[in-house]
Amino acid sequence: MTRGEINLDVQLEDGSTLSIPEIANIDNFFVEIDVLSPIAKEQDLEDVQTFVQTYELVAQLLGPEQAQMNFKVEDIAGWLSEKAGIPTDLLRSAKEKEEIMFQQQQAQQMQMLAEQEQQAEQPQPEQQPVL
Repeated sequence: MTRGEINLDVQLEDGSTLSIPEIANIDNFFVEIDVLSPIAKEQDLEDVQTFVQTYELVAQLLGPEQAQMNFKVEDIAGWLSEKAGIPTDLLRSAKEKEEIMFQQQQAQQMQMLAEQEQQAEQPQPEQQPVL
């Protein structure tokens, strides 16, 4: 082992061991370890419940618009997915979300134009002169 090198093994339930490089993402001096124990999963569930209760309370007290303004609603799905252990590749990227929003805006504009054209094509009722 060289200076500054850490050798850490984790013993699994079946008695086998796993070294940290096999289960962790090591980037220079930072090590990211995902803890998957039942206690960690329970804590994630509590975090989600606390968030949901807080969001609902803010929405109830201040209104849904204020809740959306105060929370990064665009990031909530990602955070909830992370807490639930859902793979991030199942979530849309920011670019994909922007493209979908753009397409929805275009569809709304097309719908509004079609409605305006329909109204313009309808004959206007003749007005009776006021006596």
